[in-house]
Amino acid sequence: MAGSRSTRCCSRVAGDTLAYLGGRLLGRHKMAPATSPGKTWEGFLFGTAATVFVPFVAMYKQHFLSITQSIVLGAILAFVGPLGTSSNRS
Repeated sequence: MAGSRSTRCCSRVAGDTLAYLGGRLLGRHKMAPATSPGKTWEGFLFGTAATVFVPFVAMYKQHFLSITQSIVLGAILAFVGPLGTSSNRS
């Protein structure tokens, strides 16, 4: 299970980093201005791409999961990540 824990951590770091960079460089459309004014849809797309890519490389290339399973895992992590950071803000 350590591999899956480190994969989740790496995918979140990659997703957050690319979401930040994508949002700063190309972000024009706010995702939720009232609850999280810094989040943009462009950043979300960059972060999603990174969050899907990391489990694919980590899990599929090492033969832990099939290609479909690794992409689904990345998509779930990409969807849950912004929800968690948005809900922490009060």
